[in-house]
Amino acid sequence: MLLSTISRGRALGELGRLQEAVTEIQKGIAEARRTGVGFMLPMMYGWLADVHSRSGDHEIAASIVEQTLREISDATGRSWEAELHRQRAETLLARNPSKIAEAESHLMNAIELARRQNSKSLELRAAVSLARLLRLQQRTDQARELLEPIYHWFEEGAATSDIRRARDFLMALH
Repeated sequence: MLLSTISRGRALGELGRLQEAVTEIQKGIAEARRTGVGFMLPMMYGWLADVHSRSGDHEIAASIVEQTLREISDATGRSWEAELHRQRAETLLARNPSKIAEAESHLMNAIELARRQNSKSLELRAAVSLARLLRLQQRTDQARELLEPIYHWFEEGAATSDIRRARDFLMALH
């Protein structure tokens, strides 16, 4: 039940049905807390923050990310920590586009965390975000050098949204 609720919330968010997504994800979080499935909470809160960002509620999204990062521990599970740092950078830039250096630092941290955890998919997400930021600063060669190795690591899953985004962005860089 828990996994289906939270997955439904994530899917609704991807479809743009944002208020329904918030409701479903919050139900999933409540169920996880009630049943003691704490290791999934950082991911669930990350998904909730993402839905708030999509709806333009960047302050709420940032608050969720910051609170989750403060509470993250071995008990809650650190597997989503890199993604939370990526989201921290994204919400920071959405609220204040001039905070480029700080966002870049958060993204580098996200990449390093993902690498230490051997989480290639989260490394790819963070690398795409950082490559976009580098391109905005006219640092196109650096963006390409950062993104190409992690993109080419993937041999399967070319249909996933993360890999499609990376591919499309790399094509735009060339």
